[in-house]
Amino acid sequence: MQEKPKILILSTSLFADRILLFSSLAPYLTQRANVEVWATSLPANGDLWQEKGFIVTEFPIVFDFKERLNVLREINHTAWAYALPAPAILGMHNFGKRRVNRKKRFSFVDLLPLFTFWTGRILGLSRLHGKFENWLLPKLKTASRSPEARIRLTQMQPDIIVSTGPMWMFEAAVAIEAGKLNIPVFSFIPSWDNITTKSRFTFMSSAFGVWSDIRKKELCKYFPRTTPKLVHVVGAPQYDVFFNPQYQESKAMFCSKYGLRADLPIVLWGLGSPLFIKSEFQSGVYALEKMKQTKQLDHIQFLVRPHPNKDHWEMFDLLRGFHPNVVLQEIPQLGVSTVKRTQTDKEIAEWINTICHCDLVLNMTSTILLDGVFFDKPSVNIAYDDTPGAVYDAYLKSINATWPHVNSVVRSGASAYPGNVDDLITAIFEALQHPEEKRELRKKLWRDIVNNPEGRAGEQLAKAILETVSLANNPNGDDRH
Repeated sequence: MQEKPKILILSTSLFADRILLFSSLAPYLTQRANVEVWATSLPANGDLWQEKGFIVTEFPIVFDFKERLNVLREINHTAWAYALPAPAILGMHNFGKRRVNRKKRFSFVDLLPLFTFWTGRILGLSRLHGKFENWLLPKLKTASRSPEARIRLTQMQPDIIVSTGPMWMFEAAVAIEAGKLNIPVFSFIPSWDNITTKSRFTFMSSAFGVWSDIRKKELCKYFPRTTPKLVHVVGAPQYDVFFNPQYQESKAMFCSKYGLRADLPIVLWGLGSPLFIKSEFQSGVYALEKMKQTKQLDHIQFLVRPHPNKDHWEMFDLLRGFHPNVVLQEIPQLGVSTVKRTQTDKEIAEWINTICHCDLVLNMTSTILLDGVFFDKPSVNIAYDDTPGAVYDAYLKSINATWPHVNSVVRSGASAYPGNVDDLITAIFEALQHPEEKRELRKKLWRDIVNNPEGRAGEQLAKAILETVSLANNPNGDDRH
């Protein structure tokens, strides 16, 4: 009997925990492999990890790159942004640069971003970005950022490591140590925006998993070293749980928890990170204030859901007592750092029922828009900034027009993008009155972007991991798990 492969999975966010604990991945993978997880969220959910068939231990200590290497990484990131080009990354660079240029006084620290920006830009426009990255990657590989991971990997000797967050510092440090030990790495791209908006990889992967064919094309374009045949299209496994009826409760029960009326429409305002577009929250509040003044708010309800990782913000206090029909949903993890957060069955059920029982999703092209598509919910986006100075207005318009993952939704026609507060209010009420409109467009958006038609994406991801293990162990063989 063939010995089961030994697989190590890295999890450093509650979104990765969702996939491992609540998708179809665990029952398929743990039956066919010995699976250990290093999770930053421990000791939370310790019993649940074991119940799902995982051996789980705390994540090793990780240190950041030395500042010299971080400067070189930023130069590389900018160089590729100009060479590709990468509209989202260029947009963030240019917006940040304009804000720096507004300063009247500069220090050396202020000038360093300008140095990295212009150096990277020159390299990119000179088409030297590939040579620069080839020179940089070996230097990053020599960095010893997690001696603890090196020791544990040497002792464990896994057949493969699975990174569920390959673009962030924690998992990259472990993957770099794995490379020194010739342990292959499978990288799963966990979201629809990561390829076109995040930093460049600091290590080489043996294979990748992505949501859809669109993401596969992006990965091969943005990272030319990627071999298309080693990129597995698996769907979005975090949505497997949406197909599980055990988490769903009645609308009456859901409404009673929040003091909502089941006979009035519910607009779910799903907030993004307040650190990204800082005008999002205030622009939405302006719309609420206008509806309150015109008495429209008496005929509609707003359930405001903070981002699960960005819920601690003093501005949210503006909504407490604002109006009986405006309710702020509490995320019960205040004070817990981002990498320590995870979710229980109760919080998964709350997430699902929040989407299921709302009538419309108000957002700023965040992932919650895709959540709503599964349950056939119309969506309206805050596509403007009407705060004093309108600092983010042009930036938002650029995002909607040029950022690949956002523009794919804009072009689909499946969601509304009003350009001012009056049009926003009109769009909300029109969508509530005619929820069937754009239904076919929403279905197509789900197929094209999320690519999870049956709730088995976790299983597809598990198969891709096992196939990568098989190829690593039998590079010339035909075995497949």
